[in-house]
Amino acid sequence: MWLFGTGVGAGIVLLGLAVILLRGLSFIPLFGLLQNQRPTAHIVSLVLSLFIGGFLYVGGCHLFDDSGSAEATKSFFNLSEALQPNKEQVMFGLAVMLLSIVVGWGLVFGAMPKNAKELSRTLTEGVSLYFLVWCGGWTLLAIGTTWLVDDPITTLKSIPAVFDSGRWSKTFEIDVAKENASGSKLFQMVDAPFNPSLLAGLQIKSDKNILISDAEEVEKSDMTPKRINAGTDVSWVRGAAESPPISMEPGAGVFILNLENEPANVEILLVSFPPVQETMMVVITAVAVFFFGFAIIAQASVAPRLSAVAFATAKSELSQPLFLVLMFIGLVAIVTFVFLPFYTFGEDTKSLKECGITVILMLAIFQGVWAASGSVSDEIEGRTALTVLSKPIQRRSFVIGKFLGIFWVLLLMFIILGSVQLFAVGYKPLFEARETSETVPNWQGCFLEVSRTIPGLVMALMQASVLSAISVAVSTRMPQLANFAVCFGIYLVGNLTPTLVSSSEQQFEIVRFVAQLIAVVIPMLDHYSMQAAIDANNAIPFSLLCGNLVYTGLYVALSMFIALLFFEDRDLA
Repeated sequence: MWLFGTGVGAGIVLLGLAVILLRGLSFIPLFGLLQNQRPTAHIVSLVLSLFIGGFLYVGGCHLFDDSGSAEATKSFFNLSEALQPNKEQVMFGLAVMLLSIVVGWGLVFGAMPKNAKELSRTLTEGVSLYFLVWCGGWTLLAIGTTWLVDDPITTLKSIPAVFDSGRWSKTFEIDVAKENASGSKLFQMVDAPFNPSLLAGLQIKSDKNILISDAEEVEKSDMTPKRINAGTDVSWVRGAAESPPISMEPGAGVFILNLENEPANVEILLVSFPPVQETMMVVITAVAVFFFGFAIIAQASVAPRLSAVAFATAKSELSQPLFLVLMFIGLVAIVTFVFLPFYTFGEDTKSLKECGITVILMLAIFQGVWAASGSVSDEIEGRTALTVLSKPIQRRSFVIGKFLGIFWVLLLMFIILGSVQLFAVGYKPLFEARETSETVPNWQGCFLEVSRTIPGLVMALMQASVLSAISVAVSTRMPQLANFAVCFGIYLVGNLTPTLVSSSEQQFEIVRFVAQLIAVVIPMLDHYSMQAAIDANNAIPFSLLCGNLVYTGLYVALSMFIALLFFEDRDLA
């Protein structure tokens, strides 16, 4: 929890620095000109986004590995998986693209003089205020519990090491060995940068017989040269009994001697981890907090009218008693699950994850459908929408703004209840160990359980967002009761779609056609299920999260398109 609180505090600091930067940029005359030339501003934003995305992708690829797809281990990272080829850089690129778009447009439009003056008000009203209060609570928690943390200084020093960690791979061509004046063969130095204190594992492959040393000449070497035969590879992981094939002394280099008469191709793969591997979560949390705050700034700056509808909708829903009632129900349920025996023979933590995520999802779906019916259907029936659209607000701004307002409410609900869920999951192994008189797990084991709960909460948020977007589309034509019935039916069919498709394989052609039609039209909500990963004690791979993000974006866009079609010719008078 201290790591998460530290990450939240760092994210708030980054967001504050971004606000100061935007206020400073607003005094540059260029942004004053762009304020009156919005098409040009969009072009500049696009170019800046591409530049930021390219920089982050190139600079961050070495930080990314597919350890998330590994089986459960005692480590936050899985070294054996990190030594394998990276298969998920495309998905990493999609995530970087989303981040760069928000940052690019937010920087350009947020630095315009008119928008820069409104930054303080944007971040201190409605959802933003709740978010800042939540961030303040986490930051105070981290500050107040620092004295309970074992060696916090070492942990904080590991944060910069995160950016020096990751995968590094390169193939070198080693020429035929040359000789010095005394007739001894000389080793060829290769540029393989690594920090011995961070190096966790390495792998060296060669198509020729070679020797590896730490000096150009054998006489000057402090280690026994390591031989690698042609077509074989040498792997080493920290903690192994055998000695590493390269020198681990600070400042030592890698020298290779080609033992054959033809050039050799040598591939070197290095994997580095920070001293405290879990500090990666500090960086991830800080980026997430910064992204959330900057997304609000970008929305308010790029689309002020749409943003006004969104913030008004969110503020209205947060003031309703239903939001507080649902939050109270979720809080009581999650706390009860901690002390409730599930009788699963040592698997109560898994049951807590499933039940907690399911409760938060159900409450969020109910909140989303209720809010869509109240803010869209009731306003249309009560002629409030006609009053709103009599102002310079277009119909598409009204519909999309309503959905964004509901989304911010759902996101706030997941942030608050998700924090309680993380506390519960982190404490459950300790509670179970004391109840069953077993060995109390260390904090790394609890952290692993907590870190593997976060992807489930993210996927549940995506599922609630899809159903809320569908509810907004339905509410443009149907009243509240019909809206609940349609969304409930879509939820049931969406979770049963894989079963319907598989059971229709041996049926009549019309049955298979109907099943496949349902699979195409109805969102396949089973994609968002984390039950199999929890039961198998596996982590959610990053590629699945990014794939579901794209899937969610497509269905939300389709739902908004249908909502605009339904609402465009709706007679509001």
